[in-house]
This record gives sequence, C-alpha cells and structure tokens, in this order.
Amino acid sequence: MCRNFMEFLGVTRSAYLEGENGFHDLYIGFPVKLGQNGIEEIIQITLTDDEQKALQKSADAVKELIAVLKKPK
Repeated sequence: MCRNFMEFLGVTRSAYLEGENGFHDLYIGFPVKLGQNGIEEIIQITLTDDEQKALQKSADAVKELIAVLKKPK
C-alpha cells in the first residue's frame, strides 16, 4: 500500500526546472510526483497572471541570492 501511495503522491518540493512555466536552470518549489527514487515528474500547472508574477518574483530572488553567493570575496 505504501508503495502505491508514493507512486501517486503529488507534493511541492524544490525541483530543477528546465522550461516548466518559463523557468530554466533553476531550483524552485514546484509540484512534483514523488516515487520511491525521488522526483519522477514535475507537474505542469496553469497559473493566473498574478500567480505567475509572484512566482517570477520568487525566482528572481533565488537568482539574486545565487549571484551574491558566487561573487568572489
């Protein structure tokens, strides 16, 4: 039962996006299908304009933090 449950479990986890909702080369919280070996599928979602703007703002903050961390000291 647990194995079958995990095969269909959709949860939000940090996932590497490769074009989903317009985001590339970025780890960000996104709905995924988890299986016994981890993320099996990133679930495509339809967002309203406001939701897309909020997600873009979050992605921009992540990118900014990455840039700061990559700067030489």
